[in-house]
Amino acid sequence: MNNFFKNAMVWIVLGIVMLTFFQSFSPNATRQQTIDYTSFLELVRTGSVSEVIFENDVIKAKKLNGKIKKI
Repeated sequence: MNNFFKNAMVWIVLGIVMLTFFQSFSPNATRQQTIDYTSFLELVRTGSVSEVIFENDVIKAKKLNGKIKKI
């Protein structure tokens, strides 16, 4: 039973390390994309922006599809 417990713990730790490794490379849904100001103005002109947030020196535009772009 002691050997079984050691082997199980090794596999659990290995699984956690692998999950953490693969999570770091998977695309994150909340990641923000940076665009230039000209592209931002074009999004506004076409009506693709639902909300604009000003935070200090950062402008964030929320598109109609829910994605947030940082200017």
